Amino acid sequence: MEGLCEVKKEIGELKEDVAHLKTEVTELKEDVAHLKTEVTEMKEDVAHLKTEVTELKEDVAHLKTEVTELKEDVTELKSDMKLIKLQIENEIRHNIAIVAEGHMDLARNVKNALTSFAKLEEMGVRINYYETEIRAIRDRMNRGPIFA
Repeated sequence: MEGLCEVKKEIGELKEDVAHLKTEVTELKEDVAHLKTEVTEMKEDVAHLKTEVTELKEDVAHLKTEVTELKEDVTELKSDMKLIKLQIENEIRHNIAIVAEGHMDLARNVKNALTSFAKLEEMGVRINYYETEIRAIRDRMNRGPIFA
């Protein structure tokens, strides 16, 4: 009997150990379930991040293309500016010089014309004076001799 009591006691201890193990297994199952949920959430987050990274890569590729196009445009603008500068130096300055020479000729011609006009006015005044003198002489001649 003593052996039976000891076996019962050991069975009781085993039952307690098994109950304790069951509790721990249940807790482990809950922890695993929680970890599975977190892993699923992490997988979703990673998938979302992958999508965002792909979109960013596409955006960066698009920006690179635009930057390349801008560089080409700037190069073309620089070339155009050089051509415009050359045109200004070669053609426009030359044309300005021609216009300036023409302006000087025009100024000279206006000065000559004004001088000629002044001479004509002077002549007109003299002619008026002489006409007045001639009229006076005619009038005197028509009135008769002065010494009679």
